[in-house]
Order: sequence, then structure tokens, then C-alpha cells
Amino acid sequence: MKKTYLLILSLLLVFTVVGCEEDDNLVLIDPPPAAPQGVYSITGDGSVTIAWNGPYEADLDHYVVLRSLDPIDNYTEIGTVEALDNPNLDLIFYTFVDENAVNGVTYFYAVLSVDMGGKESDLSAEPVYDTPRPEGIVSLANSDILPDRAGFIFALGSIVDTSVADISVMTLFGVPHLHVRGNGMTWIQDMGSTVDFFDVTVAPAGGWSSFDEVELIEGHTYAIFIEKAIDTGNYAKVRAVSVTATSAKLEWGYQPVTDNPELKVIVPGI
Repeated sequence: MKKTYLLILSLLLVFTVVGCEEDDNLVLIDPPPAAPQGVYSITGDGSVTIAWNGPYEADLDHYVVLRSLDPIDNYTEIGTVEALDNPNLDLIFYTFVDENAVNGVTYFYAVLSVDMGGKESDLSAEPVYDTPRPEGIVSLANSDILPDRAGFIFALGSIVDTSVADISVMTLFGVPHLHVRGNGMTWIQDMGSTVDFFDVTVAPAGGWSSFDEVELIEGHTYAIFIEKAIDTGNYAKVRAVSVTATSAKLEWGYQPVTDNPELKVIVPGI
């Protein structure tokens, strides 16, 4: 009887050890990290900023940013960003600036996560693309005072006479207005009050003013479509930094790629 009891006890110990070893093996399995989420781009002048949310994981080492001229294949690494220590599994926001982007060229971007064991995640799922474009700040005179200093051509980034300008500053009924070239060749829309130049993401699909001028209000951003043929042209935007009776200081951005409405931020799905 004693031998039988010892035999049963020994078998139980064996099964217990094997079970623990199997459980330990399960615990030791370390899957690849999750891919970054919420990836989007911020259009700049000769640059593109890529932004994303890090996954809720504590053992991440860094992120790899990749770029391609093809939306599907040929992604190559253009930089890395070190992952911040995250023991509480907080949501952490990351950015990377691609300073080697060329204005007028469309790039496709992706980001992947790498954990401390060197395991890589899948590429981020969001279809992120961007076309950097020129931007700047210009001060225009009121056309009633200095007409040769009141106009601006986006493609040249130059102050010109109002007779050849894409936009110009003028006074109408005693109020400063932003005027666009008429004859149905240039369209304008007041996008309303904005906190900064980057609040307007893309040019609107419609809603253009039926007039050639709109009131120029400090803090407002204006979308502009410069038509080169029927329904074909280039998009631009300006934001009124300051407006007086004699001049206006404007931030401007111009998309040199025809029919591309990207002006600042592209967030897929929004």
C-alpha cells in the first residue's frame, strides 16, 4: 500500500513539474510589438513631419520611419526615433521630420516598432502620403497706396503689381479686402478664424465665393484655387497675421502639384 501511494505521489510530482515547465514556456513567448497607430503627416516647405502614437507597450526600444515613392513597395529606412520609457503603458506621441523631402514630390510613409529584443512590428496600417510645398510670410501694401507692392504670385513667391497678381490687398467700402484675379480664373474661400497657419488641413472641395474679394480679417485663413484650365489648377492658402488700413502681413503656402489639395496636414479617414 505504501509503495502504491509513493508511486502515485511520484507521478503527480512529474505531471506538476511538466505542467510548470509548459506554463513557463508559455510565459517566455515574446510576440512582436504592435505597430504604431494614428500615423499622419504634416506638410512643410522642403520637409515633411511624420507623427504617430506609440503602442501601449513597456518594452519598446525605438521606431523606424520609412519612405517610398510607391504606395505599396520599395519602402526604405530614413530615420529612427528612440522610444520613451513607458512603465505605466501611457499613450505617447512621437514625431520625426524628413528634412530631405523635395517640394512638389509626393512621398509615402510608414512607421514600425522595434522592441528591446529586436523584434519588429508590421508597418503602420494608415496610408500616409505627402507632397511638400513652398511657404513663407509676405507683407503687402494696400493697392490704393502702393499698387506695385500690393500683389503676390504664389508660383514665384514674389510681390508684384496688382495687374498680374494671384491675390492683392485692397480697400472696399472702407474695409480691407483680399482680392483674387477675376474672370473665373482664381477662387477664394474664407475658412474662418484659425489659431495658426497649420489649422487648415486641405483645400475645400467646394464652397468657393462667387465674388473676387472677401473681407480680410486678422486671424482668418483663406483657401485659394488658381485655375489653369477648366477645373484644373493649383491650391494655395494665406492666413492674415496682421491687417491695417495701409498693409497686411500674410502667411502663405502654395501647392505646386496641379490638382493636389494638400496644404498642411493629411489625416487618413478624417
